[in-house]
Amino acid sequence: MSQSILLVDDDSIILELVRSILERAGYDVVSANCGEEALSIAQGDPRICLVLSDIVMPGISGIELCKRLKMLRPELRCILMSGYNMGLLVSDWDAYFLPKPFFPEDLVGKVKEVLALQTC
Repeated sequence: MSQSILLVDDDSIILELVRSILERAGYDVVSANCGEEALSIAQGDPRICLVLSDIVMPGISGIELCKRLKMLRPELRCILMSGYNMGLLVSDWDAYFLPKPFFPEDLVGKVKEVLALQTC
């Protein structure tokens, strides 16, 4: 059984590109184009092991999404991605950071690294 990832980005091109990369790597990917939709999905799907979210989005930011989800499911891991250097900021929320742009192997490597830290 593949591990489930909730992918969140308000840019549909990035959403589809990242989804494709992760699915080719063998992951089950559920995607959302905003924080509100992601919250709803994560609350109803206990299979999700990891949230991979853009930080800068309208409405609920990736940081706020991670904060809210960790209140509901403390074991859930979060990787936050951004074209801005926000690595120190995300570490305050027990999240991991992936700077944009990235190569497919960097994305898959970071996901494997973070998922190896827990059992789903």
